[in-house]
Amino acid sequence: MVHSYFEYLTSEYPREAGHGMLLAQLHGACVGQPWAPVGARRMIGRAGNRAGLGLVKPHAFRHTFTSAVLDAADGNLLIARDAGG
Repeated sequence: MVHSYFEYLTSEYPREAGHGMLLAQLHGACVGQPWAPVGARRMIGRAGNRAGLGLVKPHAFRHTFTSAVLDAADGNLLIARDAGG
């Protein structure tokens, strides 16, 4: 996941976007525009289905991610803060 994120930011992310949002349209008429919240929800939903997780809700996903980072960092809040932005 980290490799994919780095590759996206260094090779695919539209530099001319000018808005700083992480998820941006890469194809179609709205290239460079930020994703609508529904687009992010659908992407997380599809990824959850592919991973066999069933229904994944973004809010729960965020909390689960933070908990996993805290567990991996032995409770180091500085690492969790940096991982979560």
